[in-house]
Amino acid sequence: MNNAIRIVTSTLLSAVIFTALAAVPAMAQDKAKPAKAAPAAVAPKVILENDKVRIIETRYKPGAGGPMQERLGRATYSVKGGTFERTYADGRKEKIVTKTGEWRWLEKASYSFQNIGKSDIVLNTVYPK
Repeated sequence: MNNAIRIVTSTLLSAVIFTALAAVPAMAQDKAKPAKAAPAAVAPKVILENDKVRIIETRYKPGAGGPMQERLGRATYSVKGGTFERTYADGRKEKIVTKTGEWRWLEKASYSFQNIGKSDIVLNTVYPK
């Protein structure tokens, strides 16, 4: 009888150990934190829209930005300036400094960007239709 108890006990113990070891990678996946993405800009506020233009105001908090995408040609006015970093599809980076009260024309291009400064940036953007 002792032999039978020993066999059952060792079989159960082996099953428990195997189950515990199989669960460790699953638990590690649950605890893994996803890569920290840049926070998005505060939702744009439409200032004016008609059949000729669309004007929006967007506020970018420090660290906020936008994903890699094609951006249309547009004019921007810096209500509150700051420093952006653009990253192009080929990996090239460009630092953009906007000054309060400055107008810029931006050609159509594809890139992601992020506010790398320490304060909010507020832009009014004019998209021609």
